[in-house]
Amino acid sequence: MAVTPIKFYVPTAIDTLFAHAALKNLANGAELTSDALTSNLDMVANLIMAVSWATAPAVGVTAFEVYLLPAVDGTNYPSVGADGLPQKSLLIGSLESRLPTTNALEYLVLRNIRLDPGTFKILISNTSAQATANDDDVSMFCKLQRWQIGSGSA
Repeated sequence: MAVTPIKFYVPTAIDTLFAHAALKNLANGAELTSDALTSNLDMVANLIMAVSWATAPAVGVTAFEVYLLPAVDGTNYPSVGADGLPQKSLLIGSLESRLPTTNALEYLVLRNIRLDPGTFKILISNTSAQATANDDDVSMFCKLQRWQIGSGSA
C-alpha cells in the first residue's frame, strides 16, 4: 500500500499587511486593519513585524495585539467597538517587545496562525504604551507569510 505523506509547500504568498508609512508614528492604543486577503488553500501563516520605537517600551510588554477578522459570509467582517477593537475571541496572539530600542528595528513574530478557507483581514493594536518611530530612514513593515499543506508522492 502506497503511503501519501502530508507536507508543507513553499510559501504561496508573502503579503505586506502594513508598510512603513502606515506603521510610522503609530500611537499607543491605535489600530490598523489590513486589506482583505483570501486564504485559498493556505492553512497556516506566520506574521513578521519589524518596528522601531520613538521611546522604547518596557522589556516584556505586550507591544501589539493581533486579531484575525474573518468574513464569515464572504462580504461582512466583525464589528469593532468604540475602542476600535473587535470581540476578544478574535484575538489570535500578541507580540511581546523583548529588546526595544530607539535606534534599530525590533523583529516580532507570531507563528502558526491557523487560516480557515475564505476571506479575512488582520487587525493590529498598539498596546506598548509608546508610539512607534516617526523616522523616514527606518524600514518598518508587517508581513504575513502563508503556507499550504497538501499531499505528495513518497
